[in-house]
Amino acid sequence: MNNFLMKVATFHALVLSEPTGQPSFGRWATGVVVLTCCVVVLFLTIHNKQVPPLEGITWFLTTSAGSLYGVNKVATAWGNNKIESRGQADEGK
Repeated sequence: MNNFLMKVATFHALVLSEPTGQPSFGRWATGVVVLTCCVVVLFLTIHNKQVPPLEGITWFLTTSAGSLYGVNKVATAWGNNKIESRGQADEGK
């Protein structure tokens, strides 16, 4: 059982981090947004005893997750450019 839990923990660490091994804000934040939306839909379904219309939450998930993904990719690319330009500056010394 302990081996299984270690594999699950490793899988989640890989899913929620960048290929470099650093935690990814965009992936964590998207997970929080999706989990929150699922809880809201579940609450509304239990409270109203019917599934609510999902157009609004679909729009919210698409725009928020897309925005978080885009911000994360731009920040990562910008950080890589800063590192590469620093490396080039160091070579010129």
